[in-house]
Amino acid sequence: MLLLEVQDLVKASLGDLGLQGEDSTELLRHRIQSRPLLMNSKVEMEFRHMIHAYHEVRMHNASYLQAMMGGMQGAKDPEGLISALLPSPDDIMRGSIAHLIIDLNTVPAAKKLSTLSEFMRELYNKLLNYEKLPGFVKGTDKQKSVGRLIASFNDRKRMVASIENAVKKAQLRGADFVTGFQVGQPADISKEAIKDLVKSPEDIDITEEDTAKGLTADLLTEKTGNATFVRDMMLAMEKEGLAFMLDGGRTGQVEDPVSKKLIRKKLAQGFVILPIELPRFSKRPVGWDRRWMVATMRVIDEYWDFIYSKDGILIS
Repeated sequence: MLLLEVQDLVKASLGDLGLQGEDSTELLRHRIQSRPLLMNSKVEMEFRHMIHAYHEVRMHNASYLQAMMGGMQGAKDPEGLISALLPSPDDIMRGSIAHLIIDLNTVPAAKKLSTLSEFMRELYNKLLNYEKLPGFVKGTDKQKSVGRLIASFNDRKRMVASIENAVKKAQLRGADFVTGFQVGQPADISKEAIKDLVKSPEDIDITEEDTAKGLTADLLTEKTGNATFVRDMMLAMEKEGLAFMLDGGRTGQVEDPVSKKLIRKKLAQGFVILPIELPRFSKRPVGWDRRWMVATMRVIDEYWDFIYSKDGILIS
């Protein structure tokens, strides 16, 4: 009697494993396909990419957000603004867009190659992956960038209001944006090339090679022979609703290039809000507990430099 009960329980859950006819086989296939697996390589890889994205967004935006704290009275929705700039682990697991603050002043000006030796040196660096991508700024350079942002407004409330305004423009647009780890630099700034930066969901396939390049990949790298390419590209992206310039900076005195006299002019900030779609689960895993998932993302972010240090630091 007990054996029959066990058989009935198994068949009710899984079908008969194809041993009793075509109908039962179809039933089994349907039941397996309708139940996401608790763990497989794709789910694990997607979660790793989400952890990486969480860390990079924090590494990039946290210093700017810290500088904004003294002027949060200028925001209409402080909590919403913080969430847009620094999505939480829960936000990322639900599917989120991070709004990166990009400082175009940190993008190096491209130089024209004048000799064959310089050309060969650049080619050599590319082949050995020695090029340093400027998508994220670290250390004292980051503090200089924060200082430039504050100086552009000379008023933290206005600075926060300008950032929130750009973020809200992006949110109101509500369309697809460039994809983290997979956004490539366009060959030119034509309307078609800029639109092609946005990938359709079925074309998104993040690999380990993609994550090694960083969240913004090579989007912000200099273009040989064109010193203003990245700035021009950002203006073209703004026209297509893929980037949003900060406005409302302070007015200051600058020297007129012709008359050499001091004139009052709106000082250009050179800062852009770049909305970027973060990695997400293609199918949310069943049986995973958000408590350990959130804790894992936060702990790895906290100890990132120890875990991935090139110096081989061992924690014992």
